[in-house]
Parts: sequence; structure tokens; C-alpha cells
Amino acid sequence: MAESEQNQNLNNEESINENPVLHPEKIYPGNVCPASPENMKKKHGLKPVTKTEKLIVKLVTIAAILAALHIPLHMVKYQNRERAGRLRGVQSEIAASWGGEQTVSFNVVPQNLTIEADVTSEIRSRGIYQVPVYSAAIKMDMQFAEGVTEVKIYISDDIGLRSATAEVDGHPVECKSGTKYILIADNGREISSCRISLQLRGSGKLLFETNRCNSKIKIRGNCSDPGFIGTTLPDSRSVEEDGFSATWNLSNVANQHQIGVNFLVAASNYQRVERTMTYATFFLIVFFITIFVGEMLTSWQIHPLQYAVAAGGPVLFYLMLLALSEHINFAASYFISAAMIVLMVTAYAKMFMRRYVPALIMGGVFIASYVVNYIVLQLEDFALLAGTLVLAVILGALMLITGKVNQQESEKKDNA
Repeated sequence: MAESEQNQNLNNEESINENPVLHPEKIYPGNVCPASPENMKKKHGLKPVTKTEKLIVKLVTIAAILAALHIPLHMVKYQNRERAGRLRGVQSEIAASWGGEQTVSFNVVPQNLTIEADVTSEIRSRGIYQVPVYSAAIKMDMQFAEGVTEVKIYISDDIGLRSATAEVDGHPVECKSGTKYILIADNGREISSCRISLQLRGSGKLLFETNRCNSKIKIRGNCSDPGFIGTTLPDSRSVEEDGFSATWNLSNVANQHQIGVNFLVAASNYQRVERTMTYATFFLIVFFITIFVGEMLTSWQIHPLQYAVAAGGPVLFYLMLLALSEHINFAASYFISAAMIVLMVTAYAKMFMRRYVPALIMGGVFIASYVVNYIVLQLEDFALLAGTLVLAVILGALMLITGKVNQQESEKKDNA
């Protein structure tokens, strides 16, 4: 009986030796745990993954996520262009019933020409779309060195012509309407002077054509953001919040001129969204660099899925901006969208980094990025210069932050 128990104990000891229980928390000879991942890889002939290899894999993964994000960005761009196309369709529909772009010209060349136009702008709405239109009261005085028997006033879109009256040599005459013109005549008698009054409606541009005559053209209106267009700019102009005034003085030696005002000069919100999206790739790169640098400095491993989910915020920003800008002004839409995305991404960063300070620093960087992006959008002519300077500042900051990332490990290797 005793011999049987002794044999059983020996068998148990042999089984224990064959399957030793390893305790990684214990201190083993040489401070190397037999069950550590490095020793298990060596046991099975696997080469341990170096930090450089991990870094390369992470960077390639981030680049792949960045490339994939251009798919939803392209979808938002398509949606923006589709909505802009609807706006152009509404503009065409309103122009068809109200009047489109108007150009006023003449069949004769007067010796002296004076034009005064008082323009009242207003907004016509259809659904969520708003289209600026205008009504113009135009007075024209002409003097002729050589007698002419008829004067034709050409109107590019006669749908907008509401009324026309004329005086020839001091007495009223009948205005006869044709297709896109008004005919003024005095029963075959020569005309030495002519005064014409038009009530004209239109949308977009209002232009006047002159050809080798002494001309004075004055246009006034209540539009606070007119665009002066044509072959020559006004000699004098004044633009205030309650309206504008512009005057052109042309001599009789000047060639044919086309001058006027564009009442659609302000970029639509769809154009602003399109311009904002031209910087989308740059913004996403800054976004990924910020998270990546935060990961390196905190030594907290961020999963590629978390990179992808967090990057959904900047992409959603553009769709949110598009949706809001159809109902409120662009500046408010921009900052409301930016604030919502910054809050979401900062809260998410706190979840996967488990620290407030790095998450708040990231949120601050995102806020600065949105503010700088908006400033660049406002600069227009200097947008390229401003964008280049911003890139230089970001690169310099990255050099300063990442310059000592691997310095401690390098010093340990040198000392070893």
C-alpha cells in the first residue's frame, strides 16, 4: 500500500516537470520570463517585430485610411454640386418670368449720350433657394450731329421690359416694340435730340453698350455688394451699406465699350463650400498628424479603427456645413459645424486615450485648424500665400515636438 502511494507521488512529480507552470510576474534568472512573448517567438523561430516595423505599419495604415476617406468626401462634393445645379435651375426659372441679364444698346451713334439708371434690388425665393433680381428706371438723353430718322433701343431680354416712353425734339412720340428692340421715329422727320425712359426688370447683370460718342453713364442702386464689370471700370464710385453709386465718362474717340453692374457678384454658399473642400486633404493630414504625435508622446497605443472613426468627424463637418448653409449664413454654419465636430472628436479622444490633457490639447489644435482655414477662405487673392505660411508653421512645430521622440532610447543603446 505504501509502495503504491510512493509510485503515484513520483508520477505526479514527473507530470509537473513535464508541464511547468510559468509565472511571468516572478523574477527569473537573467530577468527573462520563459513565457514572455519574446521568448515564445524565439522558441518557435519567429523574429520579434521591431518598433520601426510597427511604426511603418501604422503609417501605411493611416495613409490607407486617408485615401479611403476621399470616397465620402467625393460624395459630399457631388451633393454640393447637385444642390448648386438646383439653384441655377431656380435662377433660370425666375429669369424666364421676371427677366434675365440685360444689355441695352443702340443702332445709331449719337454725338452725346447721357444715361441715368436707378436700380432697386430685391430677393425672390422659391423653396429654400433665394435669387436676387432688380428693377431699373432708366433715363437716356441723346443728341445727334447729323439728323437720323429713327432710333432703335435693343434690349437683350424683352421679357423684363415693363414700359417705354420717348420724346423727340421736345414732343412725345409713340414707342413701337419689336422683338428685343424699341423703335422710336417721328413720321420720317429727322431727329436731333431724343429722350427715352425705360422701366426694365432683370437678374444678374445690367449692361450698356456705347460706341465712339461722348458718354456719361451713372448707375445708382440699393445693393450693398455690387460688381462693376465691362471693358472699363467706373471713373468714380461709392459703395455703402445702404447702396452704391458709380459714374463712367467716355470720350468720342473711345472704341465700343460695354459697362455695367453685376448684382450676383457675391459667391453663393455652394461656391464657398466648394472652396472650403479644396483644403479637405490638407486638414485631414493635420488631423492625423495631431493624433499620431499625441500617440507617440503619450506612448498610448491607438487602434487603426479609432483613427478611422475619429476621422469621420472632419468628413462629417463638410456635409453639416452644406446642410446648415442652405438655411443660415455661411459664417454661422461654419463655426456651428466646427464646434460640434471638435466637441465630438475631443470627447472620443478622451475615451481612447483615457487622459484629459492630451485630448484637450488635440481639441485645441483642431479649433486652431478650423479658425486658420476660415481665415484663409476670406483672403481669396492671398489664399495660396497664407496656406503656404500655415504649412511652414505646422512643419516647424512638428520638428520642435518630435525632435526628441526617440532620443532616450538612442542614448540607452549608446551607453550599452
